[in-house]
Amino acid sequence: MKKSLLNIITVALLVVNLVLSVVMAFSVLPASSKTNEMITKVCTALDLELESTKTGDEAQDYKIDQLETFDIQDELTIPLSQGTEGGEDHYAIVAVSIVVDNKHEDYSKYVEAITTKESLIKDAVRNAIGSFTIDELQSNPEGVQKATLDKLQKLFDSDFIVQVAFKKLLFQ
Repeated sequence: MKKSLLNIITVALLVVNLVLSVVMAFSVLPASSKTNEMITKVCTALDLELESTKTGDEAQDYKIDQLETFDIQDELTIPLSQGTEGGEDHYAIVAVSIVVDNKHEDYSKYVEAITTKESLIKDAVRNAIGSFTIDELQSNPEGVQKATLDKLQKLFDSDFIVQVAFKKLLFQ
């Protein structure tokens, strides 16, 4: 009799557990799907891509024979922005290479200008890098390269320049 009573209590607890699990599933799932829907709307509003972290030129793959590198002859000594706290002056010493797509439609139009207009390129690089603080440059060199690339693409009014590489990057 005692064994039978324990079996009945165990079955009753099992049924209660099953009922509570079903109730919880039906009350939690809609809330989590609504939360997921809200997060998706926020990300869409902020124009974030959920599927891929690559954007624009970064998403395009170039074959090695499609790329041509131009080295800026001199190392550039660039005064960096002091930021909001002021403080002492900081400098960056940078050796820059420009990577271009030789299959791009503007390549033949601008390839000679890279060597003849080197002073304009140096000025654009100085302006782009000089707008960053030393902390920003140390923590995010890829962001600095992207800003420099954007500045050069704006200078040439073309996206045939696909990458800016720092052969040497020193801070002081």
